[in-house]
Amino acid sequence: MSRRKTVVVAERADALGPLTPVTAETYLAGEAGSTEAGLSVINLCPADRYLSEGYYVSLLADARGHAVLPNVDTLEALANVPAALRLLEDAGIPTFHGSGADRRRTLTRLAALGGPEIVDTVTVFGRTDHRAVGRLAARVHRRFPVPVCQMSFARIDDTWRLFHLAPVPLSRVDAAQRKELAEAIESGKLGLNGPTPKPVAVRASLAVLWEANDPFKPSEDDTLTRLERVAEKQGVRVQRIGLNDLERVAEHDALFIRCLTGPDLPSFRFAQRAESLGMPVIDSTHSILRCGNKVYLSELLSRAKVPTPRTATVVTGSDYDEVVAEVGSPFVLKVPDGSFSTAVFKIPTQAAWDRTVPGLLAGSPLLIAQAWTPTDFDWRIGVLDGRPLYACRYWMVPGHWQIRRAAQNAAGAVKDGRVEGVPLESVPAAVKRVACRAARLIGDGLYGIDAKEVDGSAVVIEVNDNPDIHLDYEDQAEGDWVYEELVAWFVKRIDEEVASPLKS
Repeated sequence: MSRRKTVVVAERADALGPLTPVTAETYLAGEAGSTEAGLSVINLCPADRYLSEGYYVSLLADARGHAVLPNVDTLEALANVPAALRLLEDAGIPTFHGSGADRRRTLTRLAALGGPEIVDTVTVFGRTDHRAVGRLAARVHRRFPVPVCQMSFARIDDTWRLFHLAPVPLSRVDAAQRKELAEAIESGKLGLNGPTPKPVAVRASLAVLWEANDPFKPSEDDTLTRLERVAEKQGVRVQRIGLNDLERVAEHDALFIRCLTGPDLPSFRFAQRAESLGMPVIDSTHSILRCGNKVYLSELLSRAKVPTPRTATVVTGSDYDEVVAEVGSPFVLKVPDGSFSTAVFKIPTQAAWDRTVPGLLAGSPLLIAQAWTPTDFDWRIGVLDGRPLYACRYWMVPGHWQIRRAAQNAAGAVKDGRVEGVPLESVPAAVKRVACRAARLIGDGLYGIDAKEVDGSAVVIEVNDNPDIHLDYEDQAEGDWVYEELVAWFVKRIDEEVASPLKS
């Protein structure tokens, strides 16, 4: 397929490296071949006013079927900076709302907040030399594609937030940026694929509860960006909310919790609020309560005859030798509500029992002892609506018996084993079968099932709510399908909720 011919339009026909722009007047008059079919148009005219020449360049480019940057929808949006910031916030991009379009007054407000670090940058097709805001600038560009854009960011509470943006015409582009601009245009990698597409109608709004500073968050910023892009194609708007935004839950149709869960944590209140509003939610309060307690899971899996390692309950007065007789030695001791491998202890001897058990029983009346089942890796099977969603191997930390090794001292760092994505069709059928059986006992939401292969059979170790999904890790094998299925899960239940009053 041949590449589109690119026309650069500017106020004046100033040289842009090897390129010579046509003037806005020439383009609007339809001269110099500017009405040819299939053109790509880079509009570098001032277009900050409605019905200005630059505005008309983008408007007529769309009418002529040309692919144009920026398109008229982007220009309209950026003409109102506060409204543009709200749209970016809806897309999950951190913003700071200052004093409208007046950048200087916003800077004054920021100074009153303690004078946070400021980065002013000019992006060329979304790229900037400021690494601290590079990803954020690229995300802004994907939402509002502008060839050259001035963006201003402030670092507030350790989060970079956009507080101002404006297109930059060619007349205000310096020599270095002109060179970069010319090289980008010559390369043809501009994200121009045709006339302005009609926006996908918004079918639903999905709130994602997420805290950038949460060390245990199950998804990073880039993962949620991928979710947002996939959801947008399906007509679902994704908006991130924080732990101070409980009242905003009602503004949306569904809730996806992507921060640490637990009955005593703020996220639980968000799940309760969503359920009280009749909204589909991952993770439900039912899932959080049940997955968060290993005693409950042990009883549930045992009664359903889901295979697990040999398991015993430890209480005050339990005898080490009796536990060994039941599960073998060494064995693993677990605190019922522990997580992230931090409340799991290997007990190889009576002495280790004596050192460990009394202290643990002081904090919990019940403990779980489980047979020692050493393997090189654990299977992690993501299950959604009772079906496998993704699979990976969580390899043990080298020289350690767990997939995560806690810091050895105050100055030390947590170490995680390697994550290897595995195509679902390559996962042993027995592993997928027990994982789905275990998940269905809890509900139809999203669960991470930890399983092992032992002596040719599969056993379930744990059922986790709020499982990790990190870009290029858990989704490594299945790619965007993971996010498509998640969005479809929410849409199906939103539609059912809308239709339910109509059912007889």
